[in-house]
Amino acid sequence: MINIAGVLLSSKKQIFISLTAIYGISQKTSYDILHQECIPPSKLTKELTIQEIIKIKQNIQQNYSVENDLKKIIKTHILRLKKINTYKGKRHKQSLPVRGQRTKTNAKTAKNKNK
Repeated sequence: MINIAGVLLSSKKQIFISLTAIYGISQKTSYDILHQECIPPSKLTKELTIQEIIKIKQNIQQNYSVENDLKKIIKTHILRLKKINTYKGKRHKQSLPVRGQRTKTNAKTAKNKNK
């Protein structure tokens, strides 16, 4: 098990899949990180050398907002929308869908999210 950005990555999976366990890193971002560091994406996580792990950690820290930092950024954006009373901010306050989905039915998830 390797710890990157406070997340333990599975050692049995390929590294590009393991990196997606980090909040804020998608498969595309994972491929980009590995391509920049010249690491084959199909390599298993347990086969990584210490130097490769250090390169990945540094790349993520320098170029990406992940985990708690990203969650804080998203939360501050939502609070800003609420504060300036935009339509999206009002929808967030009311715990309703924000992006134009119907509310007559199928809005249960959005209503439960902010409770």
